[in-house]
Amino acid sequence: MRLSISREQLLTPLQWVNGVVQRKQTMPVLSHVLLDANNNVLTVTGTDTEVELKGILPVESGVHKPGQIKVPARKLLDICRSLPDNAIVELQGEQDCVYVRSGNTRFSLATLPETEFPTIESEGEAITLNILQDQLKKIIQRTYFAMAEDDVRHYLNGLLIEIEDKVLRAVATDGHRLAYNQTELDQAVSAPIRVIVPNKAVMELAKILKDEAHPITMEVTNQHIRVQADEFIFTSCLVDSRYPDYHRVIPQKDDVKLTLDRVPFKQALSRAAILCNERLRTVALQIKNKMMRIHAKNASQEEAEEVINLNYDGPDIELGFNVNYLLDVMNTIETDSFDLWITKNRNSILIEEPENTNSLFVVMAMQV
Repeated sequence: MRLSISREQLLTPLQWVNGVVQRKQTMPVLSHVLLDANNNVLTVTGTDTEVELKGILPVESGVHKPGQIKVPARKLLDICRSLPDNAIVELQGEQDCVYVRSGNTRFSLATLPETEFPTIESEGEAITLNILQDQLKKIIQRTYFAMAEDDVRHYLNGLLIEIEDKVLRAVATDGHRLAYNQTELDQAVSAPIRVIVPNKAVMELAKILKDEAHPITMEVTNQHIRVQADEFIFTSCLVDSRYPDYHRVIPQKDDVKLTLDRVPFKQALSRAAILCNERLRTVALQIKNKMMRIHAKNASQEEAEEVINLNYDGPDIELGFNVNYLLDVMNTIETDSFDLWITKNRNSILIEEPENTNSLFVVMAMQV
């Protein structure tokens, strides 16, 4: 294999696939990327056998010699990062090494022998739909922060994707909070879809999707999900489990409703968080006398207090929350103000943006 390519062009797919490959590999090949040059196109593939990402880029100067090589992923990325801007990188693969040249700089990297590179093959009948990149990116960004990590309830370690008729929904919960978002599709699916995409796959997909209205294809089987664009093909295994009935967690809007300005509330939470208990991250919200008192205290008996004026004449309320959970919601919503509903049993709150029925957030209360 031999080709020449610009540093910037090669850097992007290498950054993508390095998020997928395993750092502590069980097999040497899983710490490598597969470079496949053919027909003036370079495909950069990385996998951990559960998630696979292929970066696809045209080689403007042409592929001088087609072929495949397996190169250490992290080392090749570090080399590209170290080169000056707009540098031209020449890759030349030999029998057991690859030469990387740029100007007066030269590296040689050991490659793996001609062993089969693991790939994820989609099996079973697939349902395919078209969606815009920014549309899929937004629905992920508004929900994925609520996913669990390493929970024994493995079905929570992922994002629920539901597609029915022309509606695509995404739901994430870690048992302490929930994020829900939906979007309208241009086409109806042939059959309802309900799958769980694992945490790592969701995080990596969010990184590579663009905030641009470029069409992409999403293909779902019983075991895999595949997202394909001009510049990448992303494939992931699914979590083999049943997601809980999230509708039971969403409270009814039948009790206390507060309307708050997002930025002042977020700033008050951020200041109070400085002196929160480092482990529990608890902040107390005390609502009375037309004001909300935000209070935090840590093990050293240090305290922080913020007061926000409210248009509220109801009974006194005091609730505790993980301040990070509230800040995650404030960082996600986009409107200047938001509606906060407090349930009758005072065990959770529901947060919505005015006139936005496509999105909601639930945060469970803690003991103060």
